[in-house]
Amino acid sequence: MQPVRQHPVFYTVILVLVLLLAVELVVLIMGRQSLGVIVSDFELHQRRYETLSENRIAPTTENARLVLADLEQNSQILVQMLDTLNASGSNELLLFQGVPPSRTDAYFNLATFVERTRQLAQQAGVEVGPEERFGFGAYAHEGPDADYIEGIFKQRRIAEVLLEALFSAKPERLIGVLRDDWERAPDEPGGVRPVTRPGSNKVSETFVIDPQVTARVPDVVRTYAFRLEFVGQTASLRTFMNLVAGSDLPLVVRSVEVESHAPPARRTRGRREDPFATIADQASNLDLLALQAARVPIVNRNLSRFAVTVEFLEIRIAPPKQVGGGSS
Repeated sequence: MQPVRQHPVFYTVILVLVLLLAVELVVLIMGRQSLGVIVSDFELHQRRYETLSENRIAPTTENARLVLADLEQNSQILVQMLDTLNASGSNELLLFQGVPPSRTDAYFNLATFVERTRQLAQQAGVEVGPEERFGFGAYAHEGPDADYIEGIFKQRRIAEVLLEALFSAKPERLIGVLRDDWERAPDEPGGVRPVTRPGSNKVSETFVIDPQVTARVPDVVRTYAFRLEFVGQTASLRTFMNLVAGSDLPLVVRSVEVESHAPPARRTRGRREDPFATIADQASNLDLLALQAARVPIVNRNLSRFAVTVEFLEIRIAPPKQVGGGSS
């Protein structure tokens, strides 16, 4: 203690320096810890940056080339899908080539169709009415208006395909053909009005398909609907349905209505004919062995009246323009 008393200033300075050194050590330790945290954070961000750099998400030339190649592949797939639907464009189908240029040409085109179809029905043994015009009775004396020439021509070509398939099925009789009513069908040329409800007009041979079943979508899918009514056996209906299903054209059967049909001479008013009673009467009056020997059928052929609604789909999506693949 004697030296401290002899030199108080010196020892005071020494004490202050020791305190300062202790404080600096504490600050240094705390700063080192903070620096370690900063370094760790920096290294983490650096690793993230390196990972992102390796992924090459930037719009580099190589990425642009890959995107163009993918776009070209998807475009080719879309074109193939449209070709499968026979929908490469509004008028690119061979079925719709050769639209008449004028009302007069359209009239003679329809007249030729009616005459040719009548001959086809006669060759197939299908009965048709003497005034039958296969859905185009409204143009028996003049062609359609200029705004409707293309649409009516397309309807005529589709009707021709359907009737050829129907006559190949060999029904007994064609009752009639109804087609879309231009005045009430939406999304058609000529500024027509939207459909309010489905219905038919036998005088003009037109009808409107039920909006709940049609595939018609404005500016995307245009459809042409037909209703074919005929009398025949179930085999005729089955053959006709198979021919429609096997067609290369985008045809869809929307509905099939069936009701029994008997020749006028055998119809009775107010009651239905009982086929089992007829068989019993035959069995009681005739010898079954004699019938079998004569090969006379016990049950007559059953005829039905069918009404089949078919819709043709015309996809209005234009195919995409081909892009150059492999460009960088």
